[in-house]
Amino acid sequence: MHAVVWTVATLCTLGVAALLLSEGAPGEELLPVDLHAPAEPLLSQEVTRLPVPDPWPDVVPAAPGGAVPGHPAAARAAAAALAPHLRVALSPRAAAMLPDTLATVLEPELPELRLAVEIDSDRAAIERVILGRADTALVVAELTPFEVQNGLRERTIAERVLVLVPHPRLSVRTLTARQVRELLTGSLDTWTSLGGGDARVRILVSRGALPPTQHSLPFLLGDRLTNAAVLLPDDRACLADLRTPGDLAVVALDALEAHAELRPLAIDGVIPHLATYQRGEYPYGFTLRLVHGPQPGSDTRVVEQALLRRAPAWRR
Repeated sequence: MHAVVWTVATLCTLGVAALLLSEGAPGEELLPVDLHAPAEPLLSQEVTRLPVPDPWPDVVPAAPGGAVPGHPAAARAAAAALAPHLRVALSPRAAAMLPDTLATVLEPELPELRLAVEIDSDRAAIERVILGRADTALVVAELTPFEVQNGLRERTIAERVLVLVPHPRLSVRTLTARQVRELLTGSLDTWTSLGGGDARVRILVSRGALPPTQHSLPFLLGDRLTNAAVLLPDDRACLADLRTPGDLAVVALDALEAHAELRPLAIDGVIPHLATYQRGEYPYGFTLRLVHGPQPGSDTRVVEQALLRRAPAWRR
């Protein structure tokens, strides 16, 4: 008798609990309740989070003085205003051809232009343009067929022809390319075997003619400049320091315009001149190239024209 009463009481209790669990708010869909399902920890249940209103929507009424301080939209606008107009990849060899930093060179004509300049090798700078990480590149190396196939184009900005200028009293007027390398690397320390008497060789090099890596001098073909070379600030200093008959200055051809008494040496029978350099007959020099994609932006075009206008003044 007691067992029967306990069973009935238990069933009534469970029925009331099921009824309470199955009831919801008016209008809500009633979900079935599985009384035999094992209880789950509260933290394991998925919680639906209601969207929180953005306290800073993109468009808000501006304060009387302008944008709302600290507003993300205002921060984005400020960042956009400070973003560079042009991303330039610049190789060290190209930088050596500029009379100053790129920003300083362009400032007289483009004072409002903002530049982001990344220094990299010629090939890496060109690759930045291919990958869209730079708008343009200033390099010395020519484009390869692969790079042209990828849509890149180049524009010659400036050319610097390098020459060897001896002391006026030196009787030697022409050298072979091999003899030039022997002089510049220090293998020859006198002019005796070259017909120039017993004068000792002293190499004078302008920092303007010398790329940051000394072995990149085109005369050297990968060899390294002698440690005995005298490095001077510019071409004028080199030419002014031609004091003894064995001196030999490495300068840009333009520097000789103010020195009618000096003559550069011919190499392999070719007289150095801009025309012989452009024809490939005299290979000793550097060409500054502006590289861009097939559809350069307006800022790239503006910089290109500004560089072309200013290039004739780049004489060291």
